[in-house]
Amino acid sequence: MEQVIDLQNHPHLMPIALPISEDLVGQLGYKGQSGYVMFHLSSGGDALMWFDGAIGTLGNIDAWNDWVEEKTVKMALRGIKWCQNLTGGSYALLVDRFNQALYVGELNRVRHLLMDLIQVQAFEDPVAKLLDDVGVDPEAMDEATPEALRRLFGKLRQGVQVSNKTIH
Repeated sequence: MEQVIDLQNHPHLMPIALPISEDLVGQLGYKGQSGYVMFHLSSGGDALMWFDGAIGTLGNIDAWNDWVEEKTVKMALRGIKWCQNLTGGSYALLVDRFNQALYVGELNRVRHLLMDLIQVQAFEDPVAKLLDDVGVDPEAMDEATPEALRRLFGKLRQGVQVSNKTIH
């Protein structure tokens, strides 16, 4: 059974109707390849942090400050409390690079959701890549040619290299 997480209608996320510049995540300090990246301010509000489900570190606070002060961004994000304060928790920005979409949610909930997204992505991507490598359409497995199935089983016998892990 395919596990799908619907971000657009997720109860703990608020979709933000803003265009995403080509390199928004890069400008904010993330140089990795993850399809999902979370940005949030430190508890004191003096540092931008990013987390991609595997690692996290400091981002570019100056680029963040410039971005949130842009007129359209400021209007779309009005009322969002980015820093933890005495009256409540802090919020995080979740960037969905696959769908070019932005979401805002409470920091801890977004962090847990990101971990779920990364687990789903880690499970689905290797299978899709393997099938694509051998020319098998996942939607038409019943119609796969004998030659495509031989290539698939050959790869499985060798072990499939997925990022830095081999699946046997």
